Amino acid sequence: MNEFRDPTQWSYQAWRDEEAGMPRLRPLLCLTAATLLLAASAGLMRGLVESMIGHPLSPGEVMQLLLVRWGLGWMGLCFLGWGVCDFLPGAQGPRLLLSWILLMPMMVPFGFLGYGTDPDTWAVAFNADWMHRIGGYSMSRPPGFPLYEGLVAVLKPLGGWPTLFSAQLLAGLAATIAWLWLPDEIATLRKRMIAFGILVHPLFLLACGTGSEAIWQTSLVCLSTLFLSRSLASETHSLGGYFLSGLALGASAGFRMTSLALVPTWLLVIVVFEQTHIRRFLGAAVVLMASLGIYCLAEIPVWMTAGGDAFQYFREDPDTRVVLYRLLRYSLPPPLLVLLAIALWRVRKDWDDFEDSEKALCVVSILNSLVLAGVFLLFPRESGNLAVAIPFLILLVGLVLPAKILCVGFPCLALWGFISFPLLPPNAAQSPQLVLNPTAGPLVEEISGRFDQMRRSQRLLLASPRIPTIYIVAHDWPILAVQRPDWVVEKGVLRNPDAPVEFRDWMDYASFKERRGSGTRFYVVGDAGKATSRRFGYDLYEEWASAWNPQ
Repeated sequence: MNEFRDPTQWSYQAWRDEEAGMPRLRPLLCLTAATLLLAASAGLMRGLVESMIGHPLSPGEVMQLLLVRWGLGWMGLCFLGWGVCDFLPGAQGPRLLLSWILLMPMMVPFGFLGYGTDPDTWAVAFNADWMHRIGGYSMSRPPGFPLYEGLVAVLKPLGGWPTLFSAQLLAGLAATIAWLWLPDEIATLRKRMIAFGILVHPLFLLACGTGSEAIWQTSLVCLSTLFLSRSLASETHSLGGYFLSGLALGASAGFRMTSLALVPTWLLVIVVFEQTHIRRFLGAAVVLMASLGIYCLAEIPVWMTAGGDAFQYFREDPDTRVVLYRLLRYSLPPPLLVLLAIALWRVRKDWDDFEDSEKALCVVSILNSLVLAGVFLLFPRESGNLAVAIPFLILLVGLVLPAKILCVGFPCLALWGFISFPLLPPNAAQSPQLVLNPTAGPLVEEISGRFDQMRRSQRLLLASPRIPTIYIVAHDWPILAVQRPDWVVEKGVLRNPDAPVEFRDWMDYASFKERRGSGTRFYVVGDAGKATSRRFGYDLYEEWASAWNPQ
């Protein structure tokens, strides 16, 4: 029987007194991690780093170093706060709230650098302005995200990105707090550690800090899982929990329709773990009808305005290395992979010792992780499909692993957001290998990328040539349109009223040839050339368009 299976050990104090004769292990580990993080933040001076790598840092590398020090410093303060709290009596809720308060300064840079490096986040922001302009619903991109598009249309006029950013953080807070109300069979310390593990996962923090629907989908799926688990553990005959679980799951599909892929998992768990035949049938039916009903209601504006066009998805299949890179860097970093390997071994070894609630949650975690991995492999460009898997990966780890392992694994997972190691070679022709050169983690990379993105877009918008010029920018067009809404002529066309300059997302070959014949100069920005070739079948560079140089 492992240390959390006996109900007498559900209290934190009882577990702490039994933990291998080391009653202060967890707080001491937190304080040790805090000391190391704060020391690293103070010691990573520019001169020291330059002497270690043997060459002066570029301006971009200097900025990344500052962000790394910022992140390490605030994460050190977080672990310091957790360690101090563990020496004090108190409830789990205030401690989690303290964690969020300590993490807020680390998230501040996200609030000043726009919606995200993914142009799709800017497309939703522009679509909110467009919906106000036309006075009705408009789809930002296939297959439509009606609930999120409507939410942004409400929040953006109230204060732009800062207002939406605040709402994103609240959704993230809800996604972590939900796990504190798991069934009573789950130890209180387990619930708290699951919440902390989700909170410090780099991809979860990225979802909170970007203008994406992923954090809302994740939050609602977490709530749906909570209602499902409590209904399975309930001794009453009420179906209200299943109804709420279905509502939350259907609403999450209204934010991102991939949540529908989780419905079979919910039905299977109800059929396997519910006690009576009638409740198995009724519970599954209620979840199915509630989830599909809410989803269909949410999708009505999409079907009315776009119809079949909502499913005209331009699929992009990135290189296998890119897919592996996204999995290992964002969703399954090495610290979490190690924890998952141990957790799966423990599940197989200790399955008979688990409570029914724990068994149900383990099955939900494993099946949902596999389903969401399959969805990501089908649509590898949509990295948001990875974010909703984070709570289930952490849930499995938090349910079955000893606290001693989690106290080491979660700090390593938190560190991955700031300093990581490239696991794939820079050249596609090389075989995959481990390159032990520290590099900026996903959080630092995102902030640095946003800074470069904003600087590049400002240079584009300030272009003022004297002859007619068209910049073809492909997916970057919403980034420009959100910053200059008064320049928008129509979707996909941005025209400077003070200079003969246009910014277009795409141009078919006939339109391109017509404008080129009138003496218009063309510039291709970023990967717009490749995107145009895939979409319209002609090469802009072969047609005498020039590559835009941001310098």
